This record gives sequence, C-alpha cells and structure tokens, in this order.
Amino acid sequence: MEEQKNKFVDEIRNLLSNYVDKNQLNSCISKFEVSGSLQGSSAEVINKFYAQQLKIDYSFGKDRMQIDRTITFAQKTLPKEKYLDLLKNLAQLCISNGKLNFAFEILNKLLKQSTDEKQKAEAFLLLSDVFSRRADWNKSIEALEKADDLFSKKKNNNGSSKCQNMLGVIHGEKGNLHEAKEHFEKCLELLDRGEERELAASVDSNLGIILNIQGDYTKAANYFEKALRYFESIQNHRRIAELRQNIGMLFFNKNEQEAALMEIDKSIEIAQVNKLMPVLALSYLSKANILLAMENCEAALAFADKALEVSHVIDDKLSIADVYRIKSIIEKKMKNYGKAENYLQSSLRLNKNKENALNTAEAKMELGELYGEMDLKFEKENMLKESLSKYRELNATDRVRKVEEMLSAPTV
Repeated sequence: MEEQKNKFVDEIRNLLSNYVDKNQLNSCISKFEVSGSLQGSSAEVINKFYAQQLKIDYSFGKDRMQIDRTITFAQKTLPKEKYLDLLKNLAQLCISNGKLNFAFEILNKLLKQSTDEKQKAEAFLLLSDVFSRRADWNKSIEALEKADDLFSKKKNNNGSSKCQNMLGVIHGEKGNLHEAKEHFEKCLELLDRGEERELAASVDSNLGIILNIQGDYTKAANYFEKALRYFESIQNHRRIAELRQNIGMLFFNKNEQEAALMEIDKSIEIAQVNKLMPVLALSYLSKANILLAMENCEAALAFADKALEVSHVIDDKLSIADVYRIKSIIEKKMKNYGKAENYLQSSLRLNKNKENALNTAEAKMELGELYGEMDLKFEKENMLKESLSKYRELNATDRVRKVEEMLSAPTV
C-alpha cells in the first residue's frame, strides 16, 4: 500500500527531474514531505484477494499540497518557457490519475500565461479531454475546436490528428460508433506514424473498442494485441491497464468469463500500483459484471459499490450510470423489483442527459427484461422495441440479435 500511496508524488518528482538538476530537485523534495494521508474506505471483506483489490488511498489533501508546491517551485526556479511546459505535462499527469479539478486549474493557468499558439492548442486539447471525462460534451467540443483552429493555423497535421482522435473518443463515449470510427480513421490519415507511434497505438485501441461493441471480436482482438505490444514495449502502465480491461471485456462478451477475470485482475493490479483511478473505476465495474455473470452476487455488489465510490471521486458520470445498471441486475436477481427499476430508471436518466446512445439502449433493454419478469407485457415490449431501434442505429450486431430474440420469445 505504501508504494501505491507515494506513486503520484513520485510521478511529480520524475516530471520535475526533466526540468531541474539534481541539486535543485533535492532542494525541492526536501520541501515536499507531507505527513499523514486520508484513509479510503473499502467494502466488506468477501475474500482476502478481493479485499486487497478493493483497497484504495485517495490522499486528496496531500496531492493538493504536492501540486501547489510543485507549481510554486517551478515558477520561481524555471525559465518561463520551461515552467509553462511543465504546467502542460503536470496537467496531463493529473488527467491520467483522475484528478480532473487539478488539471482544469492548471490548464486555465497555462492558457492565461502562454502566448505560444502551439502550446495553447495543446492546452485546449487537454482541456477537451477533461470535459470529455466529465461527459460535458459541448464544452469538450468547444475546447477541441479552439485547439484544432490553432493547429490548422500552424499547419500542424499531427496536432490536427490528435483533435480527430479526441472527436472519435467523444463520439465513442456517446455511443455514436459510426462517427467515432470515421474520426479515428481520419486521425490515422493525418498523423505521421513514425513520429506519433503512441497516438497510432491509442487509435488502434479505440478501433478495437468499437469493433468489440459491434461484435467483431477477431478484428477487435487484433487491434488490442497490436496496441498492447507497443505500450508494453514503452512500459506505459496506464495504457497497458486500459488494454487489459478492454481485452477482459472482449472475453466477457464472448462468454469466456474465466479468461475475462484474469485480464481484469491484471488491469486492477496495474491500476492499484500506479494509482490510476479512471482505470480502477472501469475495472471494478467490469469485474462486477463478470462476477454477476458467474452468479457471485455478493462479490459483484462489493465491486459495483467500489466502482461507484471511485466514479464519484473522479466525477465519471457515465460510469456512475453503468454502476446503477449493475446494481439493478443484482436487485432483480434478489427479486427486489422496485429497487431494480429505480436503479435502471436512474441509469437511463443519466445516460439520456449525457447523450450516451449505447448505454441508453442498454438500460432500455434491461428495463424490458425486468418488466418481463414483472409480467408487465406492454411496458416490456415498448422498452425492447426502443432498445432495438437504438442498437440498429449503432450497428451493434450482437445486441440487435439479443433484443430480437427477447422480443420473439414466447410469453408465459
């Protein structure tokens, strides 16, 4: 646990080492030490392994102090050009660790102080990422348009390709799979693969996610494996953890639960050690799905509750909506139909508010199934038809087939 607690601080120190010499760094570190930490809560123990996976330390106050001291030290010590570059990289570090409020503050500071158009474009791109992770699509696209305008003005194709990738991410999160794929492909057309190998690997991963949703598991696996090879070669722990989670969900979609569990456990281990809160939220949620499919409701609930806790911490409203969906399935299995319906209606409301077409279709399908168990035939048929229409629009083949089977099944 101590390694996990100190990881973010270590990453800040590593970042600073790129800007100052060893003596300056040691002087700064001596001022860094902050005693004590806030203790995170964990779910009731299911078994020792699961209990260990559910342990997190958030260290809010400590992280705030480290960031403030880093910025103060850098502003006093570094030339303005290097100081502003450090702000950009510090904001990226905060985003990767799910510290979106810190990232937002740092990027606004950077935008106010910088006069370099390329640097401002990169800051707007990161700001778009912050808003996207909060499912604030309008602000995300507004920031992205500012970034793209500046990159285009400088004739920076690699910068424009990053904007296309971000647009793809936004459309993917909203469930607009066709539009997402178009932007990812446009990104690949614009970027210099030799210069932007990391971005190319990220796009491969994103295309794999879309193909997984659409049920093309062989192509999805190829994209995931290609991306994983690259990120393992450069030891990018965040991307490796994300890919392990995606591969786990691919196995889950193929009903290969043991293989899925192995991949998700790898993702959780990497995310815990490196304190990657956004990945932990997704991996806890994925594990809850898998455990539920394996009829381990007690453990599924523990991981769902932890996913909900982390999602609130990082302000990930789409994951919160998905947790409600999982909790509804658990309540349904326990025949608590009223609670199950309430959770699903909450999930549906959040997904509609955040314009997530895919998760809206999923919630409607689950509601249709629930109404079937409640013997509400009219409500069941309506929900399933609405879900089917959405899935067809999204070209989610496997899910279309599943809903069609549910509609054609004889009523008892």
